[in-house]
Amino acid sequence: MLFIFTDCNCHPKGSLGLTCSNKTGQCKCKPNIEGRQCNLCRKGFWDLNSGNGCIPCSCDPNGSELDGCDLHTGQCFCKTGVAGTSCDRCDVGFYGFSALGCKRKFCVNT
Repeated sequence: MLFIFTDCNCHPKGSLGLTCSNKTGQCKCKPNIEGRQCNLCRKGFWDLNSGNGCIPCSCDPNGSELDGCDLHTGQCFCKTGVAGTSCDRCDVGFYGFSALGCKRKFCVNT
């Protein structure tokens, strides 16, 4: 049974209304959101404040260091020399995008 309960404290952008379970206090969460108050994105998702539920990180599996991304910006965690929000390209001064990251370019003056 759900009811309006003053101690629910459901996150307004993460929950479906301001009601919670009278037994557990669990708010009803939007897609890909978790936590008793619906205030956390599930792993691999970000942007709680979108108002539509958290959205996928979209990290390139070859260029990303860890699962998931920054919960506020969506920036994936890139391997050495890799750049881009999705970690999908080599950074300036690097080449050879692969599952190992990118290699540093070394210039030789002759």
